[in-house]
Amino acid sequence: MVASASPSLPTRTAAQLLASVAQSSGTPLSGTVVETARLGIPALPQAEGAAISPTALLAGSHTAHVWYDGADKARIALVGPLAETDFVRNGRDVWIWTSGANTAQHYQLPAAKPGSAAAAPGTAESVTPQKAAAQALAAVDPTTKVTVDGTASVAGRSAYELVLVPKDTRSLVGDVRIAVDSKTGVPLRVRVYARGTHTRPAFETTFTSVSLRKPGAAVFRFSPPPGAKVTNSGTPGGARKPDAKAGAPDKSAPKVIGTGWTAVVELSGVSLPTSSPTGRDNRGSASDQLGALRKAMTPVQGAFGSGQVLRTKLVSLLLLDDGRLFVGSVTPAVLEQAAAK
Repeated sequence: MVASASPSLPTRTAAQLLASVAQSSGTPLSGTVVETARLGIPALPQAEGAAISPTALLAGSHTAHVWYDGADKARIALVGPLAETDFVRNGRDVWIWTSGANTAQHYQLPAAKPGSAAAAPGTAESVTPQKAAAQALAAVDPTTKVTVDGTASVAGRSAYELVLVPKDTRSLVGDVRIAVDSKTGVPLRVRVYARGTHTRPAFETTFTSVSLRKPGAAVFRFSPPPGAKVTNSGTPGGARKPDAKAGAPDKSAPKVIGTGWTAVVELSGVSLPTSSPTGRDNRGSASDQLGALRKAMTPVQGAFGSGQVLRTKLVSLLLLDDGRLFVGSVTPAVLEQAAAK
């Protein structure tokens, strides 16, 4: 009982903790993270030795080793069955390597404009407490109650518990609890609880071990192993079509409807496989996982048209027959209202 007792720390206000988290964004660190999603969707297929896709992070537990040294130096190794998927960024160079297939994709990021940062491909950062905390804090507005609820011990370090509670009942999020390191302000753990339940978090990402020291530069210098199949993918997202007018809106870009906890993201031109692909080579692929998601969806129709909807504990998805996809941490009714406009 003594070992599990909450540490005794000086009193800090919610405003002070919010400020310390913002100031910690560039803190170098390394460690091991465990991400667990309990959204209520079926376990998604994952082939042994295959790359770990972002879709696979929606169900079950995943382990990642993390190294970070500023906005342009990061490495995240997602550990899977008999394989590892590494996302490495060193300046403008980005590598995605899958050990099981021994394949590597190389991207060259465009030069960042002053005051901006070039985005790296992939969503591996979503498994880290820092990224999850940043996404939660971005939704803080006057409709959010922010408090401090005691202390905690995470990965052997003392932390404050910062709690965010959405006041809008249309949000599926009950509250978000961020364990903030007492000395550096680095988020060490994020737990997201669905509205109406406080037994187990629907989503959790936590450091099981962490070192707040600058990682060695060699960690970010990636060279493909012997025999690896290397693909040079150029600039992420591809180049603009020659006939596209400068300044013309990109219709394929995500559109955000609303703000805060009830914001809805709309995407166009989306289609999910009607069935999972067959064959050993396709098992656990992104198409296979998307096909499994579609099986969990139910038909729906209304003023917005017709399509299929999926509601989990934290996220709802509405896919219309015209290819529009609406996603948000809201009830399906909110998605339907956004789609009908």
